[in-house]
Amino acid sequence: MTEQQTTGEHSFIDDIFAPTPVHSARTKLKDDFKPWHKPRKQWVRKFQWLGEIEKFVEKTKNKNDQTLRYLSLPGRDMLDVRFVHRWCEKKQINLMFLGYNDPNAPADPSDAELNLSVTELTQRDYVDRDSLVVEDKFEAIGNTKSIAYKRLVETGPFDIINLDLCNSIVGSIPLSKEDDYYKAIYELVTFQKKNRTEPWLLFLTTRSDADTVSVSASWKLFNCIEKNAKENDSFRQQLFSKLDFDCKPVTESFLRSKKYSGIGYRNLVGLGFGKWFLGLLFGGQPKWCLKMLDSVEYLVRPSNPSPDMLSLAFECSMIIEPPKDNAGFTSIFRNEQSAIMSEGDFALGLIDAVKMIKNIDSTLADDKNLKYSLINEAVELMVDAHFDGEKFRAWAEAF
Repeated sequence: MTEQQTTGEHSFIDDIFAPTPVHSARTKLKDDFKPWHKPRKQWVRKFQWLGEIEKFVEKTKNKNDQTLRYLSLPGRDMLDVRFVHRWCEKKQINLMFLGYNDPNAPADPSDAELNLSVTELTQRDYVDRDSLVVEDKFEAIGNTKSIAYKRLVETGPFDIINLDLCNSIVGSIPLSKEDDYYKAIYELVTFQKKNRTEPWLLFLTTRSDADTVSVSASWKLFNCIEKNAKENDSFRQQLFSKLDFDCKPVTESFLRSKKYSGIGYRNLVGLGFGKWFLGLLFGGQPKWCLKMLDSVEYLVRPSNPSPDMLSLAFECSMIIEPPKDNAGFTSIFRNEQSAIMSEGDFALGLIDAVKMIKNIDSTLADDKNLKYSLINEAVELMVDAHFDGEKFRAWAEAF
């Protein structure tokens, strides 16, 4: 069910007899297609999100643990949840989902579509009946006294966290608003670290062009990278040789120069966010490490010279250090104990992963069979969300 925050007088009768939800019957199929309905998004759902979820489940789940806990920003049509559920149903895995939906979003002020989507999904097999969508922004969990945070605690910890943003995670000046993505992710990571020992996945979709990244945020991202470059010679050398990224002192005008247009900004956002996120995981106790998985990019604004949307994937794992026998009562000696890996050592893997980010616009342009196969799959998903399948197919084939 969806959940709204209430104000004003409240009767104890309301606590006993909850009002029956009323959902309007759909009389007309939808045809208001959006950029995230394009074939490339089906590529992301299938090959990145579900591809990594499949490997994750195979590696971490056992017969006694057959619930997949999934947090996302599903939107009113909940396409990501529908797609993940289809796979869970085939694998006979129970899906427990928690979603956040901004009640001020202009797409559907009445939330009728969202209510219908949640009701449909929670009535299906292999969906936990306590799954819900909170009618609040994801950023609200940065306030640990909010309803949004309370629902996080009640539903988590999570196997999969999917932050599919339409805008940029670094589009506003950090700390300039009461609620922002940084505080929310900080509290999310803190909660996961306190309540989970098994690995978990984070997907992040964010704009990455200079026009959507504030100078202040650029500066902070650069500093995350520069700190490692100063402390780790190997990191600094690979940063320059693999990404052509020079960590010399910079100015505001330099961050706005051609040096950080296009792919330069992609590297800054991808690596900078990865470094910041690694710092949250590695700092404090217990320590966790971060691995960037196969990540992709694509073009949103045609006027930009290169792809400007990043779809990043990360695996988070707790660092387990075996005990040391300093007294020598055993014959066990582990060479790896002689030096504990630093945050900079883990950050080296981020450089290689950023370098390998794949342009899926080019992939689909070069493989028409793949494109039409994805469209066929997306048609089924869109019809399930009450869209006109034939109109969608004609619309999608134009891209």
